[in-house]
Amino acid sequence: MNEEMKNNLIATLRQLNHSLQITNDEIFATALRLLQEDLRNHQLSGLIAAPDDYATRANNIAFLFIKNHLASAAEILYQLLIDETIKHTGETNTQRHMGAFYANKGVACALQGNLDQAVVEFLRASEEDKLAYGSAKERSFALVTLLPEYFVSPLQKEILVLAQHINPNLTVADIERLIRFLGSRSYAFIAYIKTYHTHHEALQVSDNLFSKLQILSSFRNLCALLEIELKIKASTTEGELLAIITQLYKNETWWKAFIHAKDLIKGTRKVPRSVNDELRDSFSVLAPDEDTMFWKSLLIGYITRNHTIHQMDTTTHLVTHYSQQIMAHLMYAMIKVAL
Repeated sequence: MNEEMKNNLIATLRQLNHSLQITNDEIFATALRLLQEDLRNHQLSGLIAAPDDYATRANNIAFLFIKNHLASAAEILYQLLIDETIKHTGETNTQRHMGAFYANKGVACALQGNLDQAVVEFLRASEEDKLAYGSAKERSFALVTLLPEYFVSPLQKEILVLAQHINPNLTVADIERLIRFLGSRSYAFIAYIKTYHTHHEALQVSDNLFSKLQILSSFRNLCALLEIELKIKASTTEGELLAIITQLYKNETWWKAFIHAKDLIKGTRKVPRSVNDELRDSFSVLAPDEDTMFWKSLLIGYITRNHTIHQMDTTTHLVTHYSQQIMAHLMYAMIKVAL
């Protein structure tokens, strides 16, 4: 391609980009104009009107961006519609239900991978539903359907693949059981896994301190969730992790093997061992059966928890050598505890 052709192509692309921008602006302006008309239409806000009737036309336009894989534009437009509705509410002292706007903005955020913001928008939609429907609708569509669909389901397969590194016989049903056991904590669980995957991938691209710290934070948070799981199962809110594990599993046939391995691997207070040595030796434990797989995963979770709860050392093998194995064992331990 000669220089003239290259310049012509660049000019054409710039024109196209400008045209698309104008098109988006025109669509945004049309949606806002329709919303303003419908906010003032008393037939769409009277006693016989559904709470979302006023939003139908503007919402349909905004949702076209989602259907056409333009989630970022959809997010911008939904925020404009929300702002306009809030402005109208303040000027007229009339309440308008914005559940659909918040819910679909959440979908747009989720499609862009911004799961944290998606959860915020789904929760806002839920609060709007409470105001609009009261006790007749205890849980909103955003929480019942959209949150699991866009937040939980996409990562279930990744969780399963991780845990199958420990036990290939696990199925999606095992992941679904864990999600049910965690209840509302499952969204934090998914967020921690998403953070881990994002920054594990980032480290493959470039070695950086931020990603290492994020991975350590994910481990610490997942270990905290594992401890909560165990305490729920033990019907207690008190006690250190090892004490809870002892309470729950001291009568199991594998208990003596677990304690023996822990004592060998952890060393003594007088002669402490490094986390690198502890992890290396714990990963070397052979696990020919499901019982051993479980207590080995518990042991690795216990070691990881002890070395992330009070420190964030990014030079250890927690991050540099064993992060994928640690994540797999944490997933497996949590799945088994939920059984």
